Order: sequence, then C-alpha cells, then structure tokens
Amino acid sequence: LHFPKGVHRENAGKYNCQASNQHGFKQIFTEIDVLYKPECFIHKLIRNDKVILKCEATGNPGNISYGWRKDNLTILSGVTFGENSSRLERRLERGSEGMYYCEGRNSVGLGIPCVINVRVPGPSYAFLPSSDTIVTLVVSCVLVLIITVSVTAVACRRWNKKSKEYCVS
Repeated sequence: LHFPKGVHRENAGKYNCQASNQHGFKQIFTEIDVLYKPECFIHKLIRNDKVILKCEATGNPGNISYGWRKDNLTILSGVTFGENSSRLERRLERGSEGMYYCEGRNSVGLGIPCVINVRVPGPSYAFLPSSDTIVTLVVSCVLVLIITVSVTAVACRRWNKKSKEYCVS
C-alpha cells in the first residue's frame, strides 16, 4: 500500500490486500485511522434579549474539549457542553459586541480557532440624512415659509384695498 502524497483523512478506512500465484491465495485486511486536530464552525442565533453561539467541531479522535474567548479573555460563564458542541449564551447588550473565538482540542492538539463577530442590532443609522442634507431641508422649509407669508400678505393687501376690510390670516 503506497500513498505518494502522504496519508490524509480521506484515506481513512478499511483496506484489503490480495495476492495469488500457482501456490495459492492469500489476503490480509488492515484499517487506517487518520488522526487530526478539530475543525470548528460557529452558528449564531439571536433570540429575544440573548445571543446564542453554538460551536461544533469535527476531529479524530472525536473526544473534543472546547474553549471560548472574547477580547483575548477566556469565557467561563454562560458556557454549556454537549456532544461534539459547546454553547455560549450572552445577554444582548452593547458590552456583548465583539469577536468571539471557539477553540477545539483533542489528543492530537489544538485546532485553528473559529471566529464570529457579534453585533447588537439597533437603530439603523445608514438611513439618517447627513448634516448637509439636514441644513438644506431646514433652509428649504424656511424659504417656503417666507414665500407663503409674503404671498399671503400681498394677496391680503390687494383684497383689503378692494373691500376695505381687514385680512386675518
């Protein structure tokens, strides 16, 4: 059995080697178990006032331990462990925003941490007008008001001259 590019996890499995000639037949079985560090993925769920992060990892051997970090600090509170996963729950508030890292470790070693960015949803500032737009709107409103008052005053004076009555507006 020869692997010219080395043994990779895709090569794991059961193999059968057979040989035969005029003297008979022989066969042997072997199994290749490829060990590798955990590889993880984080799922994010926002429910009511909480953000829930679930880290799942695959590795061989599968006995994986998990660790969480945020801002280079280890997180211990709010962490639960399941089969091949770890879950982190946080209150959804400004202090919970940031980059969260999940690390999986097995007997082969520490896998590459997976990362997710948590942002607290809030008012969308993308649709607020710029300060230039606000100034333009205010100036436009003032101009419309001045023009309306001027037109009303001129119309009222003309009406007053004809009817000799006061115009109230």
